[in-house]
Amino acid sequence: MARIIVGVDGSPASAKVLAVALEEAATHGMPLVVVAVHVSPASAPAWGMPSMRPKREDLAETEKGVDQLVAQAVAGRADFGQVDLTIRVLAGVPTEVLLAQAKRDDHLIIGSRGVGGWRRALLGSVSSDVVHSATCQVTVVPTRG
Repeated sequence: MARIIVGVDGSPASAKVLAVALEEAATHGMPLVVVAVHVSPASAPAWGMPSMRPKREDLAETEKGVDQLVAQAVAGRADFGQVDLTIRVLAGVPTEVLLAQAKRDDHLIIGSRGVGGWRRALLGSVSSDVVHSATCQVTVVPTRG
């Protein structure tokens, strides 16, 4: 069954993206999977050193933040209460995790902060990478401003 997958990072901008995803899920009667990626130096090996797994406490803290974000988003919206919602907190590189979660018939919803220039060159862009690599429908929600 097709699902809506939404990537959140706990920021105020991701609350806007989550609201769009909840609206889509409620409107189309689709299950919603909220994916938060715990990013830490342990998530990406560097300088030839092996990666380490993040601490359980770190993942639990991320999950607590996502739970609060979801609770705020559904508060006062009876139609959102009907959405079959799953929360997944995973460790890794955001682009890789989001792409691994989304299947061909899913709809992936992500945000874009509109960062450009040198910052994008140095840090990369999750939304750009996802759009160019996904095998499913992708919606990018502008969150700047």
